[in-house]
Amino acid sequence: MDSLRLAVEALIAKKALAGATLQGADLRGVDLRGATLQGADLQGADLRGVDLREANLREATLRLAALGGADLRKADLQGADLRGATLGGAALGGADLRGATLGGATLGEADLGGADLRGATLADDLTIQAVIQIGPIDGWWVLLFSTSGGYRLCVGCRLFTLAEAETHWRGKENRIGLYYLATEGWKALVRIVGWESGNS
Repeated sequence: MDSLRLAVEALIAKKALAGATLQGADLRGVDLRGATLQGADLQGADLRGVDLREANLREATLRLAALGGADLRKADLQGADLRGATLGGAALGGADLRGATLGGATLGEADLGGADLRGATLADDLTIQAVIQIGPIDGWWVLLFSTSGGYRLCVGCRLFTLAEAETHWRGKENRIGLYYLATEGWKALVRIVGWESGNS
């Protein structure tokens, strides 16, 4: 075990990670469950598979962090900077992401069930109002967001307006399901969950 990991584990035992600077740190295998990381700088940190359940990551910088497969259930991520972070396969059930910045984050296969995304942003001018986690279509995990700027489809690491998605997948035989979602399928989903269909 390297000295950084030992130092981090010592700090965790004392709950003394608030405001810590851990840019680019490899924290795989470190138990951060319930840790206080409020305002910590974890930019570019490798947190793949890390247990962060119930951790306080409020206002933390997780920009470009690798969080694939991390367990963030019930974590407090209010106001966290997750721009460009990789969250594929992360468990975010019950996490508080209010006011978090998610621009460019990879959300494919992330479990967002019960996560509170109110006020989180996908870009400077797009505030999330609600989200539907659709699952894999044509091999891609898809999220449908209701935002302040209309509906958006998040496919892998790409964020599309419905018109952009329709244009992008038109005529692609291996993307028929995604094309249908962008042209017609979203309307049925919006009706089912009771969103306003005029928000396109």
